[in-house]
Amino acid sequence: SAAAASRSVRRPATVRVSSSTSVVVGGGSGTKRNRPLVASETGTKRPACRSTWRDLRPRPSTGVLALSAAIGLLVAALWVGLDGRIPALPFSEKRAAFDPGQLPGTARAAFLAVRFYGLVLVVPLMEELFWRSFLVRWLAHQSFQEVPIGRVTPLAAVVTSGLFALAHPEWLPALITGLLWVGLLRWTRSVAACFVSHLVANLALGGWILARGAWHLW
Repeated sequence: SAAAASRSVRRPATVRVSSSTSVVVGGGSGTKRNRPLVASETGTKRPACRSTWRDLRPRPSTGVLALSAAIGLLVAALWVGLDGRIPALPFSEKRAAFDPGQLPGTARAAFLAVRFYGLVLVVPLMEELFWRSFLVRWLAHQSFQEVPIGRVTPLAAVVTSGLFALAHPEWLPALITGLLWVGLLRWTRSVAACFVSHLVANLALGGWILARGAWHLW
């Protein structure tokens, strides 16, 4: 019938281009239901990455950035102030304590550049996305993407801070740091704020290590 023919014209067709990509083509012309040529990916990696980066949005306000930086400086002071004052856990490993002064000039500069890149940018980014974006929400609900950023349960605060402490030889300042950053997350509802705080803390601590030769804190 004419109605059936009209429905068949309007129905979009899907053409598979590859194992991970399909193209949807709008149906017949002259109707409001037409759609332009659209390519949609069925792979999971890129959407997952986009979702992860969205966890850093929106950009924190100036006041939140100032608070984050202040907490970062407090964290660095904790690590320096408690250095050598707490007993090591029996199962914790000591840091390599590598002194870059042993290297020739060019190699030393390259080592410090790479080390600071990891210390100040890579480590804060990866750790905040794991501890304060993923694990805090996963402990609230296993469908963690349904949990809003900044929702922190008492269980999540204790578990993430405890595991964060166990992941560092300096367990006591790490425990306090974990509690401070999960509190910052709850207060600001911003993973980006935690990232900035972590960045400032590591930058300040890195400066202290260089100035004092405290290589055991690398």
